[in-house]
Amino acid sequence: MTLDLGRFDPRLRHIFLLESYGLSSNIYVLGKDAITLVDTGVGNAPNRIIPKLVGIGLKPEKIQNVLITHAHVDHVGGLLEIAKFGPKIFIHPNDLKLLGNDFQRKITAFLKQSNSTAMRRLPFSFVENGETITAEGCVLRVIHTPGHTSGSVCLYDDANWILFSGDTVFPEGSFGRTDLPTGDPKAMVASLKCLAKLKVESLLPGHEDPVVREAARHIRLAAEATSTLL
Repeated sequence: MTLDLGRFDPRLRHIFLLESYGLSSNIYVLGKDAITLVDTGVGNAPNRIIPKLVGIGLKPEKIQNVLITHAHVDHVGGLLEIAKFGPKIFIHPNDLKLLGNDFQRKITAFLKQSNSTAMRRLPFSFVENGETITAEGCVLRVIHTPGHTSGSVCLYDDANWILFSGDTVFPEGSFGRTDLPTGDPKAMVASLKCLAKLKVESLLPGHEDPVVREAARHIRLAAEATSTLL
């Protein structure tokens, strides 16, 4: 299913949600003429990106940016489907190794098949805490939130109080597991304390349904719940 989140709140008018099926992340689509994706799902047949974009009248070749919240396969597998469009892929440097050399080679091979100079560029651009990325309709600030992985990031729209939270924080006080490679319980505690200080009206998580309004409460619950990690 594809949801136009602007139907629920005008602050989200530029954002579509491509809901996940099975063990796949949500995919958020920002803009129409210059498309930015937040995460790409696992990439299997039920979670294909291109048919869903076409279904809502968007042109996949207009994908310009892909923002990766972290490098687990359920969030990055769809890169192989859209690499042919040559988007700029933003990722925290700590998580590049989690992609694995084979996965990186596959993406690079897709780019080399094209005669377009834009598509042959290096596929990954590193982002650090505090940097901003301009998408159609908003500016997103990168917040480094290690804990689920060492390179996990959240993306915050300061103007509209929207947080794309990846697998760092979920609705109803849930948060990402910390027992996978590069996970860190103490880092998760610190990350959630940081997020709890933000003014967040809408929470757009990597899994589960978005929280359109009064999302700060959910983040505070998660920050309080991390006491179980210490």
